[in-house]
Amino acid sequence: MKKFFFLAMMLGAAAFTQAQQTLPSNYSAESIRYFEEQIGRLNAQMRELQDSNARLTTAIQDIQKNITVLDQNNKLLVQDMLAFKQAVNDDNKKNLDRITEVLQKQQSAISNVAATASRASAPATAAASTSTGAATSSAPAAGDHYEYTVQKGATLSIIAAAYKVSVDDIRKANNLKNDIIREGQKLIIPVK
Repeated sequence: MKKFFFLAMMLGAAAFTQAQQTLPSNYSAESIRYFEEQIGRLNAQMRELQDSNARLTTAIQDIQKNITVLDQNNKLLVQDMLAFKQAVNDDNKKNLDRITEVLQKQQSAISNVAATASRASAPATAAASTSTGAATSSAPAAGDHYEYTVQKGATLSIIAAAYKVSVDDIRKANNLKNDIIREGQKLIIPVK
């Protein structure tokens, strides 16, 4: 673009010079002055166009630089986003594995408590055949409660559900102030 305007300006100047040299002598000074003014205005317009072209060229170069920077930033953001997505997926997998492990432990505890509860509620036939005739420790003594030994992972809620009693009933029967129990602890489970 610059070359075009420069070439046009040079051609205009050359044409002016040639016009001055080839003007017939019968042109008046006023005509020559008019042509000179026209050429001067054209040269001024040419300079304005060249300046405008220079500004536009600089603006286009700045825009191209900005586009390059934005493109690089976009690539970095995409990489960061993919890395973040992978990290979230990894965290989700770890959390899911932990939840699955906890659920398996809870299921095992529920199974253990349920097995103990079903053994406790079954008739104590073996105890009846002993020479003393006493019932086993898991069978209800005098028909009012079971004795349960807390197993790993058991909670009052699990135990209450297995024996079909409320958590409050177990708390009251054992004088517990809260739901905290420990493995190996003996609990009295009221019979309903």
